[in-house]
Amino acid sequence: KIHQSNKKQRQKKRNHRKNKQIPRIEIKIPKNKQENPPVRKNKPQRGKKSAKTREESAILR
Repeated sequence: KIHQSNKKQRQKKRNHRKNKQIPRIEIKIPKNKQENPPVRKNKPQRGKKSAKTREESAILR
């Protein structure tokens, strides 16, 4: 009985995986997103700032 229950669980997982894979192929790129792809904004790097920028900021203050 233990073997059979394992078998059923494995089948469920396999089917779930198959079901997940199917829609990805059908819906590749929706038309509204195809016109203007998302623009990645450059995030400012965290960390040490150069002495130059520190001086400039001091002048601005």
